[in-house]
Amino acid sequence: MKNYCVTTLFILATLLSCNTNKTVDDIMINPDEFIDKEIKLSEFAEDIKYIPLSSENPIRFTHTVIPINDSLLCIAASPQQISMYDIQGNFLYDIGKAGKGPGEYKYCMKFSVDQIQNQIYVLDRQSILIYSIKGNYIRSINLSKLGGNFSAIECEGKNIFLFENINCGYAKYNWCVINKEGKLINAKLNSMPRFKSGRSFASNLKFRNGSTICYWNSFNDTIFSLSRDDHNVRYKFAEGLFRFAKNNADNLNAKNIFTPISIQETRDYLFINYFSNKKSGLAMLDKLKKTFYNYKYKAKTSKGALNDLDGGLNLEPKQYLLIDNNEYLSCFINAY
Repeated sequence: MKNYCVTTLFILATLLSCNTNKTVDDIMINPDEFIDKEIKLSEFAEDIKYIPLSSENPIRFTHTVIPINDSLLCIAASPQQISMYDIQGNFLYDIGKAGKGPGEYKYCMKFSVDQIQNQIYVLDRQSILIYSIKGNYIRSINLSKLGGNFSAIECEGKNIFLFENINCGYAKYNWCVINKEGKLINAKLNSMPRFKSGRSFASNLKFRNGSTICYWNSFNDTIFSLSRDDHNVRYKFAEGLFRFAKNNADNLNAKNIFTPISIQETRDYLFINYFSNKKSGLAMLDKLKKTFYNYKYKAKTSKGALNDLDGGLNLEPKQYLLIDNNEYLSCFINAY
């Protein structure tokens, strides 16, 4: 019998330098007005790197990566584990471990990092487990009194933002803000009534551009930027037949429904990975030109911006990273 060693590949694209964030005023997201074209990597990136993650710590597939101190990569993967790697992809150590004992988590796909205190906040089913940057358990925050079923987390300063996935209207919150002791500070309640549907509406719910945290879901027409005490409109979806509505939510054959899967924002661009007409694609907003471009993938194996930098693997933007004030877009090629 032959033995095979498979390695997860972390792809990191260095974005073209820019000095300021472009304004996003009066930009409407309307797929009916997207301009179809091949999106090439050289349009927004100047370099691409391939970082193989060490096979010393086998992982099935990855979910989240957060840089720490510009030299470490904290990565959440499956099966349930959070691990620390150096910037070359060498495995260093695990952050906590899965289990039912004190300081152990049952579910750890989502986490955030307090970059000031160098602490890692792991979102479990009804709690947040806090670890040191070395992986040592510190304490937990009980979330059961909030009554939500949270699926995403972001730390910002002294506050923690929690997000709830609105699947078929089943959610108490869009988001809420708590302090580091677990006290509720602010909340945006879900106003979507419950409905029946055979569709799946899971999404990444939030994205981050530097210190700006944004929230969206598949039903509301607004993408919000959030602060501790307030929220503001950042982008809006236009009205149209491409939107989810009560009369099409259970129609699995509705071809015109535009379903965002993930959204990433940089200083110059907004990227939307989406599903429509039974196919995947990538939409890119050039903020300076206030124009959306649309790249409809021709095959499942050719997802992502066309790599014309080195002719290697394409980049499907899955996460925006800011390391030492340099911008990156990243994705994983998971080992199977």
